[in-house]
Amino acid sequence: MTVSKIVLGDKMEQLTTSLDVLFILLGAILVLFMHAGFAFLEVGTVQHKNQVNALVKIMSDLGVSTVAYFFYWLWRRLWRFSRFQYRWPVNSSND
Repeated sequence: MTVSKIVLGDKMEQLTTSLDVLFILLGAILVLFMHAGFAFLEVGTVQHKNQVNALVKIMSDLGVSTVAYFFYWLWRRLWRFSRFQYRWPVNSSND
C-alpha cells in the first residue's frame, strides 16, 4: 500500500468521524427545538394557573434527559477507552 492511500484512508476516517459528530449534534439541536415546541403547545392547552406547573414538568424532563445522555456518553467513552478501541488523535507532519 502506498503512502498516499494511507493518508487518504486517514482523511476519510476523519471525515466520517466529523460527519457522525455533525449528525448527532444536529439531532440534539432538533430535539431541543422539539422540547420548546412541546412547551409552547402544552402551555397553550392548559389553564393560566397551571402554566408554571407544565413548564416545570417540561424543564425537569429536559434536565433528566440531558443528564442521562451525558452519562450514556461518558459510559460509551470509558468503555471504548477500556477496550482500546479509542485511538487518540496524533499530530503528524503529513497534513
